[in-house]
Amino acid sequence: MNVKRVGLGALVLTFLAVHSASAQTPALLASDSGPALRDQPMPPADLPPPGIAGAAPSGLSNWITYTRPDCCGPVGGDGPIESETYFRAGPSLPIEGPLFGHTLETGWLVQGGARILFFDPPQESAWTLDFSVSNIYNHGQRSDFPVILPFVNVPSNNPIVTTPTTLTNFPVTVHALNRTFVNAAFGRELYLWGAANTNETTCRVGWDLGGRYGTQKLDLNELRHRTGVTGGVTFSAHTDAEIPWGKVLLLGGLRLEWDYIWSDVVHNADMQDLNILLTAGVRF
Repeated sequence: MNVKRVGLGALVLTFLAVHSASAQTPALLASDSGPALRDQPMPPADLPPPGIAGAAPSGLSNWITYTRPDCCGPVGGDGPIESETYFRAGPSLPIEGPLFGHTLETGWLVQGGARILFFDPPQESAWTLDFSVSNIYNHGQRSDFPVILPFVNVPSNNPIVTTPTTLTNFPVTVHALNRTFVNAAFGRELYLWGAANTNETTCRVGWDLGGRYGTQKLDLNELRHRTGVTGGVTFSAHTDAEIPWGKVLLLGGLRLEWDYIWSDVVHNADMQDLNILLTAGVRF
């Protein structure tokens, strides 16, 4: 019984000693390390809480909302890039060629396309890229000027004989020539007065050099039509007036175009054209 009492008393004394030490620790820390936490000054109300100093303001970053106009210059570090669409039409004159220079009448050319203008910073000149589709149609003439075909396969009228008859050095005459091209050109624009961004009526002149490629159909008076591929080079000079209209510019002018065309539809079919075109369009 005495042993039990002694053990119980020792346990009670140990518990009291531990509880007393833990109760005195804050006071000792306060006395050894400085004033108590309740005596520390509070940070100003307009400063962020400790541990997150310099925190970014709420909302999207201005790098995301693109509100830094001084970070980037114009596209390409130069002037603006603009575009225009146009329609052109006018007479096409065959001016040279061993065959078509003599057997075609003045035809008609229609063309539609778009241009990209790379302006300099003052917008008084621009480099241009031109992409378009065009068609030229010429009636034939000079029925006394035959084309000699080296050979012609003429179908037989006999239903039993299916093998065509081959004729050599067969003379034919031109009824019409129809050509369709895709075109691409590179050029330069110069504004004679004002600039492209003055929002006033201006006048410009320009030139371009390019190429064209397409198909052609030659209608003959004696035989069915013949088809082939065709292509060539072009050089042009033009002048246009630009008139402000709302948020766009209306343009109209005159274009002179020379081309040299290679053709394999018949022998000696290469030719040159002079095209006189009126232009109407819109620049954005």
